[in-house]
Amino acid sequence: MNRIGAFCFLVLLAAMQFCSSCNYGNNSIDKITNRMGRDAIAEQYPKVPGEEILLQGTSRTLYAELKGYYTTALSALKNSTAKDGVKLIVVVLTPEAPKARSAANIYGISHITAAAAMLGIEYLDLSADMPADPALSISGRWTKEGAAYIAGRLDTLLRNYDDYEAATINKEKLPATFGDLEPGTNETVNDGEGPAYKLTVNKHGLRMGYGLAANKTKQRILFLGDELVYCPYLDDGQTITGQLQQRIPGKEILNAGNSNYTMDDYTSLYRDKGRYANPDIVVVCTNGGDILEHYFSQRNHFSRTVLPYKPSAAEQQFYHKTFD
Repeated sequence: MNRIGAFCFLVLLAAMQFCSSCNYGNNSIDKITNRMGRDAIAEQYPKVPGEEILLQGTSRTLYAELKGYYTTALSALKNSTAKDGVKLIVVVLTPEAPKARSAANIYGISHITAAAAMLGIEYLDLSADMPADPALSISGRWTKEGAAYIAGRLDTLLRNYDDYEAATINKEKLPATFGDLEPGTNETVNDGEGPAYKLTVNKHGLRMGYGLAANKTKQRILFLGDELVYCPYLDDGQTITGQLQQRIPGKEILNAGNSNYTMDDYTSLYRDKGRYANPDIVVVCTNGGDILEHYFSQRNHFSRTVLPYKPSAAEQQFYHKTFD
């Protein structure tokens, strides 16, 4: 055992003893154990691949595995929303025009729409006729005009379900938040990579400027997705959900977007938190990148859970061939 491994082992033992003495129970011990296991794998496999997975002719087995992970997570989200009586809609969302698609979307979007059809989930492929207009995005991120275009398309879709109402979720064990953002954030963000933007997070951990009443009086639509839903570099009112809210003030638009999340994160976020916001409709925004991001080293670095992701034989073979 190397020095780092020995140190981690000693920290784990101390943490377990501390939790036991404080009567925190097995759940806390399991979380610490899982987190340390995940950190150890992330240290062993620090690289996160992207489209290299698609560009190597020998990685067909690996990509088939990743598509399987994605479909399993989407199926689980369908089952969870159906159990709650919530309408689930898959929206394929990318700033890329059809003729300028990345490899991830060339290979991935057809799988996503086929998986949604197979599972009986309604879907809208907004990538199919995305305009090749440079004013709509910069470096793969929406501009105000791009967000307005998408908000208009979603407005048309959602008006088909004006009268849809889901069952009420049991609220006996409410989570602290409905989303994963830091509750109560109200600041101007400037990360040096793009324009500064106004960020407001309500008390429920959602990117929106007001809190939700315990008893809803309007239809609630929960958006799940990554940075294309979160919309960095846009002020609150300029985001897709912010502009959609202005278009349909008679509904409540909930933004649970978070950078680096993928389908398994959308599913666990809904199960752990989002369902307790009592949404009537869940719109999960996704694209081909979400398939690639189910690769084990991506999940060990960015997954919202503390579960360790061990590599399959195909994942491990690809990793060593690519990065060693």
